Amino acid sequence: MTVEEANNRGWNFAVAAFLGALAIGMLTAIPSEDEFTHKLDEIVIPLVVVAFLVWYFMGRNKFTRSLIPLGVVVLVLVLKAIALFVLEFSDVADRGDDIGIAVVLIAFLVIAGWTYYRPPAATRT
Repeated sequence: MTVEEANNRGWNFAVAAFLGALAIGMLTAIPSEDEFTHKLDEIVIPLVVVAFLVWYFMGRNKFTRSLIPLGVVVLVLVLKAIALFVLEFSDVADRGDDIGIAVVLIAFLVIAGWTYYRPPAATRT
């Protein structure tokens, strides 16, 4: 494994670990939701994360510098925003956790985007 592959693996793993933890947390919220429409984002987002984890573990994807991990973070954020503004905005008690998740996703997107576009000096071309 080269230094570049090790850096790519670390970056891809950070995104996979963050999204995996988020998906597990969202799955635990399913029983507390009262309506099926409010459960949709807690079901769809973990499915997107599972698809990403399948990509991550296939072949040598974890060693490649790809925009897919960053794109999945954006997709999850968009899905959360849609759920927040379309499905749960009228329910004050239900939107609090979604706002918190969206804020954390935005912060992670900034960090992940920065690390992707400014890789370590050892791997810059």
